[in-house]
Amino acid sequence: MLRGVTMNTEKQRQREKKESFARWQFWAILLNPLWLAAYTTGMYFLAEVHPVEGWRGQDIVSVLCLAVCAVWVIVWVLLYLFREKKRAVQRASFYVLRTTAILEMIIFAGLTVFLGVRLNYRTNNFTNPWMWQGSAFLQSEKIVLEKNNLYKDGVDGILDALDQEIGLPDKMYVVNSFQVTYSPDGIISGIYAFLYGKDGSGNTRTYLIEYDSAKGEEMSVWIDTEVETTYSESKLLQPMLELLRRVDLREYTEEWGEENRCLLYYGKRAFDSGTSELWCVGEDSGSRRMSADEQADGYVISVYRQSPAGVETPKRFLCGWEIARQR
Repeated sequence: MLRGVTMNTEKQRQREKKESFARWQFWAILLNPLWLAAYTTGMYFLAEVHPVEGWRGQDIVSVLCLAVCAVWVIVWVLLYLFREKKRAVQRASFYVLRTTAILEMIIFAGLTVFLGVRLNYRTNNFTNPWMWQGSAFLQSEKIVLEKNNLYKDGVDGILDALDQEIGLPDKMYVVNSFQVTYSPDGIISGIYAFLYGKDGSGNTRTYLIEYDSAKGEEMSVWIDTEVETTYSESKLLQPMLELLRRVDLREYTEEWGEENRCLLYYGKRAFDSGTSELWCVGEDSGSRRMSADEQADGYVISVYRQSPAGVETPKRFLCGWEIARQR
């Protein structure tokens, strides 16, 4: 009889031990939302408040703290999900906790992906191809480029397609550059442009545009990505459009044969005309080649060919009528 009592006592202790562990487990998982909140706060701070100039020491500390928080959540959730639970009596709380744990994992994964992409954008400013692809699902549009001949349609064909689908501001600026790659017969094979401007309500809108004819007929457009917008007159897009309407690119680059060409525009630039073949374009579409001792300072488009030997000295076209107006 004493042996039976001892066995019952041992079983009782084991039962109490399991129940105690279950209670601790219950509270650990129940409190996970607090840890998820801390994780979200840390990630949000890095993704939205983090300075774009790069990583600093305190940012590394923040990342380590977030990693510890993430490990806490993962360890406890996985421990609950995969620990053997062979019990004689299934309590209703098991199903509640299991559902809670699964939901927490989904929330954790979603927050990591979303805020991670935001953080990558903030620190790389759209210079990282991985980030381009990773954020495509957030704010991208796919627009077919129907007018794909630069000689016939100009850059206006690109902008018309965008304006028809998403609407563009009347006055736009270049963030960094506007680039178009095209064949000797004018067929566009690639586009990169980062533009911004104010819509009808006075709100700043940004447009990052990418196109690769080898991947399809659609342009990818990322709308309202964060970037510094200075609204500097030196970055106006309109002078490029007016220059292209006055310059016959086919005529000026016919000597280049069958190699692809690239059109490049940064806005207003200053350099010595002796460093390249520079043409001053007048308002009446007339042009003259500038001498080597002349200084060029104005809106300029550059055209160069992509030869096996590398990029050669480009031909440049200066917005001459803008210079005349400033004098």
